[in-house]
Amino acid sequence: MRKRVVISLLIVLILGSSLFIWNRSRTRREDLSSTNSLSSSNLVEVERGDLERVILGSGHLQPVRVREFSLNNDNIVEEINVKEGDRVEVDDLLIRMSNDRERLDYFKAQNNYERALINGLRSEIDEAELNLRVAQRDLRETDIKAPFSGVVTRVEVEEGEQIRSGNLLLEVIDNRAFKLEIEVGEGQSGEIELGQRARVNIPSLSSRRLEGEVVKISQVGKNNSGVVTLPVTILIEEGVKAVRPNFSAEAEVIVERVENKIVVPITAIFREGREEKVVKVIDGKMKPVNVKTGISNGMRIVVEEGLDQGDQILVNAYSYSIEVQNVEGRVPRGGMRF
Repeated sequence: MRKRVVISLLIVLILGSSLFIWNRSRTRREDLSSTNSLSSSNLVEVERGDLERVILGSGHLQPVRVREFSLNNDNIVEEINVKEGDRVEVDDLLIRMSNDRERLDYFKAQNNYERALINGLRSEIDEAELNLRVAQRDLRETDIKAPFSGVVTRVEVEEGEQIRSGNLLLEVIDNRAFKLEIEVGEGQSGEIELGQRARVNIPSLSSRRLEGEVVKISQVGKNNSGVVTLPVTILIEEGVKAVRPNFSAEAEVIVERVENKIVVPITAIFREGREEKVVKVIDGKMKPVNVKTGISNGMRIVVEEGLDQGDQILVNAYSYSIEVQNVEGRVPRGGMRF
């Protein structure tokens, strides 16, 4: 008799415990499903928008056209018409070198050529003509002129100074266009294409942003201690008035862009097995729904199917999925998609 009483008590205890646990679980699920316990900061209204996926890189700005002037022969600086920072136009006279010797050589060559035309052989005429061309070139090069419109960035000589062959006289840059070479990781290099647009940020100019375009993709990668990158050149032609050579710059190359799509915070997406889900408010309760996603920029993600503009969803859906699975006695699987 006592044995039967003990067994009956055990059965009652087990049934009571099970009922308590089931009721508590149901209450917890109802609490999780209800939006009453959520503040407005936990929910977001689904909107349409644009989204870009970019590849980042950095480097130093360089002018597209640079001309350094030096001499083929020793000479003396006779006249300097510019200083560092001056704006020059094409064919402006920058420096004049002493040209007495060059003028003498030119006159001699001209006389020899004219004599050869009168009574010289064909080979003598050709030789005299070639010497005249060389003399004309040497005389012309004593006047250093601007090859394009730009700015004088260096003047390395003074008037009256004896200059040796090969020594730098001055430098002129075309400051209407700059280029930026960045290094792209080999894993991302396949996404880079000529003509892609880029945003260029210049920290020294109060983070000013300029627009650029990919104009060159190197055919050879760089290997730096086992890390392989691919040089990519971006051309910037607009808004470069305040830019100077060697300024640091950061670039965002836009490799993919979509417009007028459903876009949500990436934290709103979670996985259950192979399925992607969001937690959507339906009739005042939160319910997981399947979605199909598109491109992501690491912060936001496109939802191609499963949501409409105006829907309300939970911002941090992964936390919700863990809570529900813990209540139901399941081990959480997957997680936020990045």
